Amino acid sequence: MSTETNKKLVGELFNAIDTGDMARVKNIYSSDAKYTMAGVPGTMDFNGFMQAAGAFLNAFSQGRHVITSQLAEGDRVSTYLEWHAVHTATFNGIPASQKPVKIHSITNHIVRNGKITEHVAMVDVIALMQQIGAMPMAA
Repeated sequence: MSTETNKKLVGELFNAIDTGDMARVKNIYSSDAKYTMAGVPGTMDFNGFMQAAGAFLNAFSQGRHVITSQLAEGDRVSTYLEWHAVHTATFNGIPASQKPVKIHSITNHIVRNGKITEHVAMVDVIALMQQIGAMPMAA
């Protein structure tokens, strides 16, 4: 597949997450895909990934990903993005603040045969915790 097709597939993934189309999310990944998220030990399968991502999706509403840039080479796609949402439920023991948040993340995906086979995410959780009042802002 072309690098443009692979970038489009990754964009479709973020759109499906934002619209809550979890059947589409699952279909975008290969059945044996591996998932790695910063702060979560080891690699996960789809169910483990959805459990980890669910902590964000359940505690924040109106979530939307804004792709700032993407680079692709061969079967690899690297995406720099912002995630905008509102903290409307408890997250990691922190009660809902009703505050809007904007965090940055970098994801790397490997796409083979039209499916994502590997997903690696680095999310700025410290900035998130600062925005919901769980940590002091840096001086």
